[in-house]
Amino acid sequence: MEIMIRGDPDIGALRVLFAECSRFRQLTLDVQNVSWWGDIPMEGFTQLSHLSVNTWTDPGVLVEEDELSAIFLSAPRLRSVDWQSTADPGLVGVHGHQLRSLDLSAFRVPITRVLEVLAGCPNLRDAAICFEVQDDNVPMPLRERILLPELRSLWLHGTRHLACLLESVQAPLLSRLAIRWARFNGQVCSLEALESFLVYSPHLKDITLDEFLRTEDALISIITNNKNLLRLNVSARPGQRKLTTRRTFEFLTHQEHGKYALPQLEDLAFQGGLAVPDKVVLRMIESWMSPLGVVEYGSCSRRACTLKSFRMDDCKSMAVKAISRLEAICKESGLKAGGTFASRNYLREYIF
Repeated sequence: MEIMIRGDPDIGALRVLFAECSRFRQLTLDVQNVSWWGDIPMEGFTQLSHLSVNTWTDPGVLVEEDELSAIFLSAPRLRSVDWQSTADPGLVGVHGHQLRSLDLSAFRVPITRVLEVLAGCPNLRDAAICFEVQDDNVPMPLRERILLPELRSLWLHGTRHLACLLESVQAPLLSRLAIRWARFNGQVCSLEALESFLVYSPHLKDITLDEFLRTEDALISIITNNKNLLRLNVSARPGQRKLTTRRTFEFLTHQEHGKYALPQLEDLAFQGGLAVPDKVVLRMIESWMSPLGVVEYGSCSRRACTLKSFRMDDCKSMAVKAISRLEAICKESGLKAGGTFASRNYLREYIF
């Protein structure tokens, strides 16, 4: 059931709808206000497994959502909550121990409250947290980390308050982490907080850092300390020209009879901040091709490529000769490669 309520609703129609709430398995509420709530019985959501709440108001107007407690208190089978609101999400924790998935966008809620919600949902497998509190006073991390022993996927979008969250949560089985840094954060970076979090996530396979890193040293540190990665996606901030130089590409280049970074890497993507000569890019890609393994592709035998996907976006133009060589590598190895290369006058995208 998806219910969108704008302005003054038809109370009679809402009563008819919610009279059947015991049959609801999924409920989406897209509402402007809940002033009508007291006129309608709101209990008995005995089959509800997924709840989505999306509130929107005029600028400067907040929605009071305490009445939503009736849904949470009477939803013993609730497993997934999608909360897109400016209101306090504390009620999510009423049956938090049952939740497996939480998508929380609480733009005006303090990070300390977000941590309380996470502490009340210890069995989460997937979590997405988005907040944009602009207060410069970042709270201190909790003395004891919140243990999320089942968490596999975590997506974060926020301000410098992310540091408090990263230093307050422990997810030992985490496989996928994505962080998007709010642009108005300026030059602040929470690399130390991120690295302290990753110490407790030894099984991480997939990491996306969107406008998060400030320096190439930070990028190399992430690569060095997370050797089990299968996927790495790094985006630079607008105007950040040299986040990735030949140092990173040479660090990722396989050396004959030697150890190398990210031995299991399958997908690699960079967006912006690239200052790497064409020959260095090609040398790195070629080094990932196994000289011995042979894989059958239809009627052709091609050398196996450890790296399966490679992409560079918003970078300088690549010479025609280099592009031709990259295309040849892809045909020979089975690598999927592409990129949007910026020249002085236009962008051109290549996919091989």
